Amino acid sequence: MTTEHAPPPARGSSPWKWLAAVVVLVALLAFGVMLAADPARNVVLETARVSTDPVGQRVLTGTFRNATSNRTYDRVRLDVELIAAGDSVVGTMSAVTSNLTPGKSWRFTIPAPQKDVLRFRLAKLTCESRGSTSARLCSIGTARLVE
Repeated sequence: MTTEHAPPPARGSSPWKWLAAVVVLVALLAFGVMLAADPARNVVLETARVSTDPVGQRVLTGTFRNATSNRTYDRVRLDVELIAAGDSVVGTMSAVTSNLTPGKSWRFTIPAPQKDVLRFRLAKLTCESRGSTSARLCSIGTARLVE
């Protein structure tokens, strides 16, 4: 009785090496796409300050800049939490702009309707652009207090 054996695989052609190479390539491509499309690097906070107007109302003013070279944001929305004594959130306010083109800045103003507001927390910034099916978080990342 003779037993037939399959010939040994050719040197360097292990299917595991090919699979590993494909996995590494796909991971690198995915990482590159994430960096290129990372909205957290596209709109940056330039300034933010709190002042008190003549009637005693606290007002947050500042600017965001579109740091991209080729992406226009059709709509940008800033959500802000109003903070009173004891770090309690006593309300939220928003500011919105449209058509934020590359390199341009957006100056926002958010008045606090309550007199007990001491600070503002920049809670979330969302950006929408053509071709995007949903708004995406951009720029702030973690909440930032402005006093």
